[in-house]
Amino acid sequence: MKNKTARIIISLILGYNLAIANDFKDGFEAFNKGDFSKAAELLTTTCTTGDAKSCHHLGFLYQAGKGVELNNSKAAEYYAKACDGGDANGCQLLGFLYSNGQGVEQNNQKSLEFLSKACDGGLASVCDSVGSKYYQGKTVDQDYLKTAEFYAKACESGNASGCHNLGVIYHTGKGVEQNDQKALELLDKACEMKFQRSCKSAETIKKKM
Repeated sequence: MKNKTARIIISLILGYNLAIANDFKDGFEAFNKGDFSKAAELLTTTCTTGDAKSCHHLGFLYQAGKGVELNNSKAAEYYAKACDGGDANGCQLLGFLYSNGQGVEQNNQKSLEFLSKACDGGLASVCDSVGSKYYQGKTVDQDYLKTAEFYAKACESGNASGCHNLGVIYHTGKGVEQNDQKALELLDKACEMKFQRSCKSAETIKKKM
């Protein structure tokens, strides 16, 4: 009797998990096909069960007003769930909402916090963007050490702009010890990735050496 009950419970669990898996697949298919109402319905289910990617796509639907009524507060809520679940895109999009004051109270520090999480989650272009924020010092306190740190993360992840910007600060000695040889290595790396400004900058430094 106990074995039969266990088999029933296992069968119900497997059936439930299969249904969720199908909702996940169908939700993204509907999203990609532009059937946003169906996508919102299905992604709500899979987000509720803890799928971070579903939450970030659902947040996008609320921010864009596709398949659901436009609601930036809801978008922020779902982006936060996505970010908490380890979805880097959710962190990035939540950072943008805090930067612009959409659906949440405008907060540059919160924006930086979530953009930094997105960077740590592997979004190289976000690392480059955060580095530039620290370099410019417009929305955060200027910090050249942080600038170098985030540009390095971007470059290590294959972002050409990050390599270029890191090369520039090695040339100028801001946040790092001035080193034209290191600057050239980084600029040449960015140039190889078809970042044309780096090719010109590298040539300029070579002429002065």
